[in-house]
Amino acid sequence: QSYRVADYCADIEAALPLLSAQPVVLMGHSLGALVGMAVAARHPDRVAGLILEDPPTPGYMAGLGNTGYAQMFEAYARLAESGLSIPEMARHLTLLPVRDPLGKVRPLGEMRDGASIRFMAACLARLDSAAPLAALGGAAWLEGLDIPSLLADIRCPVLLLRGDDRFGGMMPLEETNELYARVRDLTRLDMTGVGHQIHGMAQEPAVRAVTAFVHSLGIG
Repeated sequence: QSYRVADYCADIEAALPLLSAQPVVLMGHSLGALVGMAVAARHPDRVAGLILEDPPTPGYMAGLGNTGYAQMFEAYARLAESGLSIPEMARHLTLLPVRDPLGKVRPLGEMRDGASIRFMAACLARLDSAAPLAALGGAAWLEGLDIPSLLADIRCPVLLLRGDDRFGGMMPLEETNELYARVRDLTRLDMTGVGHQIHGMAQEPAVRAVTAFVHSLGIG
C-alpha cells in the first residue's frame, strides 16, 4: 500500500462519479486540502468549489523533519502498531514531548485538549503505521504533483484558510503569497494566532467562513 498524496487523489477521483451527478464542493484539511487541489485542477467539470484548510506548502514539507510534526508522526506510527487500547494510547500522546513552533519542547497534552487527544488515539487504532511515515519522505510524498501548476489550473472558486505559521501553521507567508497568486478566484483568510488545526482551534470563524463561501456559490 502506498501513501503518496497522488494515491489519495486516485481514490477520490474514483469516488467522485458515485457521489453526485452534479459538481460538488470539496473541502480538505492538510493532506486532504492537497488532494482536493489536485482533483479540482484535473476535473474542473466535477468541482464547483474548493475549500482548502492550511494545505502544507512544498517548502514547508521539505523541512518537515525539523519540526515538531516529525516527532508526532513518528509517534503515530509507533502507536498505530502497538496494540494499545485507546485510553492507553491517549496517555502516551498526552505525555509525548513535542517541539513547538517557538522551539520549546512541551508535552502534547499542553497543546491539545484531552478530547482531541482521545480522538487522535481512536484514529490511530485504525491506522496503517506506514501512513504517517510517508509524509516524512519529503519530495517523494508529493511525487506526481506540481503544486504551482495545479493551482494555476483550478477553475472553480477557492476559499483558503491559512494557519499562522508562528503557531504551527504549514503555510509560510512568502511562499503562500507566491503560490496562491496563481489562483483565478481566491478568497483567502489568514487566521492570526491559530495554527494548523483551524477547524478545532477556531471552529466558529471557520464555520462562518465556510458557510458564507458555500452559499456564495449558489448551490447550498
